[in-house]
Amino acid sequence: MTSDSERPESPSFDDRRPSNDECTRPNDIAGPHYRSTCTLQSLERLRELCQIPPEIMAEAQIAAPTESPENHRDGYFCVYEIYFKGCGLTFPLPEALVRYLAVLEIALPQLTPNLLRTILGIITVAAEAGYIIGVPELNELLSVRSSSKKTGYFSAYPNANRNVISHLPNKDENWHHPWFLIKKTPASIGSLSDLLPSKWSAKPGRN
Repeated sequence: MTSDSERPESPSFDDRRPSNDECTRPNDIAGPHYRSTCTLQSLERLRELCQIPPEIMAEAQIAAPTESPENHRDGYFCVYEIYFKGCGLTFPLPEALVRYLAVLEIALPQLTPNLLRTILGIITVAAEAGYIIGVPELNELLSVRSSSKKTGYFSAYPNANRNVISHLPNKDENWHHPWFLIKKTPASIGSLSDLLPSKWSAKPGRN
């Protein structure tokens, strides 16, 4: 991992005016959020493209206009389409990822794409080498800090001499727009449903 992970990952939210595209709730940390642009057709295309198990997508939900990535119905967690198209997220969620989020005390959708790419990349590289990555190893390799581009989101910074994942994208365009809700089931999260943070945090926990 190089300084690629420190590059901006989304268009700036500066100088934006409120619009009908926003679904921010009064207590949202990371507002303004966008209303989801997902449709039943786009989710079906996503399922086919990324080979998401049909039983998971069958229980996925398009958010209501009153819901935001931070505040939505109980029993579900928010995901962005880019997590599958551009980051390689799979189900059930990797145990190391869920436990790492629990230690950091941040919700899954607070991860910028490059942070998720980095975590999943480390897990994959380790597995290919015959190792199992856990929270201690991720803590040795990464520091997670608030994104410089958007309050409420987090980016990855490699610890000294711990560069593992490189050549990450400069920027992901409009990745905040297509998002939807996944039901917490054994198929989507294994036995770790109670461990996955639901509440968004303004800063990471013990990292």
